[in-house]
Amino acid sequence: MAGGKSGVDWASARRMRGMIKRLTPEARAEMIVEMNLVGDDELARMRRDVSRRSGFLASGLSKKVYPKSLRLRVGFIGKKVNRDRWYRWIIERGRKAKTVEVNRRRGRTAPASYPLRVKAMRARPYVFSGGGAARIARSLRLQDFWGKVLTRVGAGGAL
Repeated sequence: MAGGKSGVDWASARRMRGMIKRLTPEARAEMIVEMNLVGDDELARMRRDVSRRSGFLASGLSKKVYPKSLRLRVGFIGKKVNRDRWYRWIIERGRKAKTVEVNRRRGRTAPASYPLRVKAMRARPYVFSGGGAARIARSLRLQDFWGKVLTRVGAGGAL
């Protein structure tokens, strides 16, 4: 595994960043369009897969494309969204059954403390479940983009 524990080949990542920096404005605009299409597909997949009781989790999902750095973020973006939907991690990863100690304050008296039994919940991934067919579709879409760009370069155009 190159690049340490993360499994990322950092040399390849640096070469890719260099290639992206050398893109012409036309190719950059085309890449932004592709990234928006991929982001829309991912956002639709996440909204389809999210568990719906009230729709509050689905309303927090969003996408953002950064045109300058050509990055795409899809999911829960922003500190307030993450703070309001803290239980999404429990739904995404599941939890074990256990007994927790709960402290409640009622008025100005001393806090009431009692044990609370929490049931087990199976994991229902919706944000981090983008493998399989979705990953293949993203890969094919980006391969087509790079194929077009490299064909233009081969015909005498700029990267």
